[in-house]
Amino acid sequence: MLAHEISADLILLDDRQARNAALELGLTITGTVGVLDKAARAGLIDLRAVLEDLQKTNFYIAVELVEKLIGDIEST
Repeated sequence: MLAHEISADLILLDDRQARNAALELGLTITGTVGVLDKAARAGLIDLRAVLEDLQKTNFYIAVELVEKLIGDIEST
């Protein structure tokens, strides 16, 4: 895996099998939702609006996770 060969600080993965393989190699991972969460915390995006748009696509995200993320952002 290239990320392992170049000692990447962070790897962006959403696929479950790829995430598991990266974790087995000791890589630090994040997914699309993790990037969006960081952007929202930095004040760069409206997380609620972005997650609503994302849910209109074929991207899967659990409703419970959406509610947790929005609740976390709104409480800060």
